[in-house]
Amino acid sequence: MTAIRKRNKTDYHAFLVQPTEDFCPSNWQQKPESYRIIKYLGPRNRLGSVDAWRFMHNHAAIEQGTAADGWAIYVK
Repeated sequence: MTAIRKRNKTDYHAFLVQPTEDFCPSNWQQKPESYRIIKYLGPRNRLGSVDAWRFMHNHAAIEQGTAADGWAIYVK
């Protein structure tokens, strides 16, 4: 009997960070080179979920001009 292999669960760890003063993003996908972690928001198991959250948060930050106050990133 053949056992079905399951893929390992991949976790993407979501963070809210405060970038350095010279960070001026032009799109929501940019990641600051240096930052200070403000809040750890926990693991998310799907890339689509973490990308949607990151898009919503970073897009709003760019429109309001508050990217220096908080920027969403994730680490695999």
